[in-house]
Amino acid sequence: MESDRISSLLDSLLAHIVSYLPIEDSIKTSVLSKRWELVWLNASVLDLKKSVFPPDNNKVPEMVMNKFLKFNRRLHMHTFKVKYDDHNICTFQYLVWIDIMINRGIQHLDVETNNSHDHIHYMPKNIYKSKTLVCLKLTNVGITDNHQELVVSLPCLKIMYLEDIFLDKDGPLITEKLILGCPVLEDLNLLRGQYLDDDVQNLPLLRVKSQTLKIFRLTFN
Repeated sequence: MESDRISSLLDSLLAHIVSYLPIEDSIKTSVLSKRWELVWLNASVLDLKKSVFPPDNNKVPEMVMNKFLKFNRRLHMHTFKVKYDDHNICTFQYLVWIDIMINRGIQHLDVETNNSHDHIHYMPKNIYKSKTLVCLKLTNVGITDNHQELVVSLPCLKIMYLEDIFLDKDGPLITEKLILGCPVLEDLNLLRGQYLDDDVQNLPLLRVKSQTLKIFRLTFN
């Protein structure tokens, strides 16, 4: 009972364990001992959706992310999950972090916002040209404000989940581009998006073309 078997585990295993904790709890492990000081910074999964940062101090998530990204500069990130809203002073910074994570080769990206039509945040363009993404989940965000500039090439993406995506009158074309740009897509989940043009509600169809699709879910209100 006196031995600390957990601390004797490999660094990679400890980092994997703390990655299941909310970020504020994983940070607390750094004070356990010198052995644990940098464990949370080695995690390949960073989940900010479960985190509860002080509502009156928006600098806290920025400080955490900056330290994490600086330490993880040479490490391979696997998963990044984030949720933010209009009340975040550093909203733009979240988009920068997403861009950085994509460039570092993450495989799973989960982004969710509580934004309205008045504050649409369009995702960084490099999301749609990632060579490493396997799973992409976007909720209540904008994909693009110009479908003609959208270039999609996601050679490894197998799972795509789009919920309440803000789309303009070319929404169906944008969605079709996303699907066609995923040559190994197996699981597609579409929850009716929020269109910026009411006329688009009357469009007759959305073409889903894929030779690899195994699971397809289409949900309406």
